[in-house]
Amino acid sequence: MRGNQKQQQQVPIPTYPFPYSFWSYNNFETKELETYLSSQSQTLQTQIPKTCIQDGYQQLCKILNQYPHPLLHAKQSKQQQPITNLLGEQSIDSIKNTSEITQFLVFQNTQIDAITLTLLQFLWPFYQNLNVFKLYNIKFSETEMEILQKIIENNKLIKLFIEYTNIIPQINCPTLTQIYLRGNQITQSKLNQIFQPGTFQALQVIELSDNPLGKDSIQILANFMSKKNSIQYIGLSRCEIAAWEDLKPLIETIGPEKLNEAKLQAYRELEEKRDKQIKDQLKAKKKEVVTEIELEPLIQNTDGSYSIIHNQQLQILFLAVNPFKDSDKDQIERFIQANPNVYVVLQGCSFETKTKERLKKRYNNIIF
Repeated sequence: MRGNQKQQQQVPIPTYPFPYSFWSYNNFETKELETYLSSQSQTLQTQIPKTCIQDGYQQLCKILNQYPHPLLHAKQSKQQQPITNLLGEQSIDSIKNTSEITQFLVFQNTQIDAITLTLLQFLWPFYQNLNVFKLYNIKFSETEMEILQKIIENNKLIKLFIEYTNIIPQINCPTLTQIYLRGNQITQSKLNQIFQPGTFQALQVIELSDNPLGKDSIQILANFMSKKNSIQYIGLSRCEIAAWEDLKPLIETIGPEKLNEAKLQAYRELEEKRDKQIKDQLKAKKKEVVTEIELEPLIQNTDGSYSIIHNQQLQILFLAVNPFKDSDKDQIERFIQANPNVYVVLQGCSFETKTKERLKKRYNNIIF
């Protein structure tokens, strides 16, 4: 009989002693909550509104009889605006995206607990347009950072802001186009963990200002830039870079490199091998032609020699408020002359007024 049928056992809703106080969350572990969310996932999905994550979060808090995080009462979704134009009247069309409709989530100048992060981790996959995440001036525990890392890894974020925090997670998110890591006291080892050569193929913006990177960390960025990438903007303002010479490893990955006979011969051999791969695939009538060999552009100089152009997509090198001075002027000029399409921002550096005026008059791609 129907009345004798065994009902499916339900996992109980986790209980906390003070459901009407958000701050009571901070002292509780998330294992019980994770078990509940996992076991009731299908049922909860039918109860969660799909308008935006704030609506879903508030509904989930009602189901759990818990008070929501103070910053998650108001919606934070709107039409995505263009990136701030650092060059005044100059345009950065390839970085702008005025047509995309997206949702974003911002936490700043507050604390965010493990319970809230666990709920957000559960909800995030329901909102495909939620691809901008900003965390500003927050102190995280190791547990909170582990959950945050899972959110970043398991969702298709486009823009990620982690600024002025005490810990940086391991960032593994191949869909990122912009990453902002200002003011996090990033160490050389952490920088090396994040920017492994060959990763972040879609990344266009790297912002590392307000970190004590210094000379030793520049080689890590140079290694990253030496592999195929899409970087258009590098921000290194207030990074304790003492002299232009300290930037040499990075500078060598930008702009033209004149090839000697041996390097030109090696380039031609790779070019021939690549062309053969393409020809063989076309002959086999493959639907998609793919080659493992990607070569940077080759140009012939006026003297008949050849150069390859490294990272020609780069548009802005933001180096404001580093202690560059007049003794760096000649090296800076050589870089600017070799890379007329790269804007170099040197506001707040230690140049004499006379030097700044002369450089501004001679070059359109230097900003003081």
